[in-house]
Parts: sequence; C-alpha cells; structure tokens
Amino acid sequence: MNWKILDEAWRPALEILILTVGIYYAFRFTRGTRGAPVVTGFVVLFLTFVFVTYLLKLEVLRWLLGAFLAFFSVSVVVLFQPELRRMLAELGNLPL
Repeated sequence: MNWKILDEAWRPALEILILTVGIYYAFRFTRGTRGAPVVTGFVVLFLTFVFVTYLLKLEVLRWLLGAFLAFFSVSVVVLFQPELRRMLAELGNLPL
C-alpha cells in the first residue's frame, strides 16, 4: 500500500475541517447582532462575483477581486469593531 498517498490525503481534509469550524463559529458569533446581515451580504456578493469571473474567464476582474481582499480585511475590522470587542472580552473572561 502506498502510504505517501494516505499521508497527503489527510491534509486537505484537515484544512477543510479547520475552515468549516472557523466559519461556523464566526457565523454563530455574529448571529443576533447587527453585523449578521452585513456578513451574509458580503459573502453572497463576493461568491457571486467569484463564480461569474471564473465562469466567464474574466481575468482582470478576478485579479481585482484578489486585490479587493486586502481592502476587505481592513474594512471588516472597522465594520465589526463592536463585535470584535465583545469577542475579545469573552475570550478574556475564559478561565485558563
């Protein structure tokens, strides 16, 4: 049996698991806040643009979406500052 294939097969599964757990807790944390519809809108809009650019092979727009991600990461911190503050406060209250 080729063990190298099995050794390489667990890494994508682990990455998917980590991303799934992270996304789940992010949505769970924002549920019930004013930021939840904003997150949903951003995700739907971004996935729609990504799907259209890949489907129609629009290379320039695909590049612009990649460049937009840098701006998006900064805007997320600004838009969700109250939620981030609450999350950090909850993390600070956890017992060690």
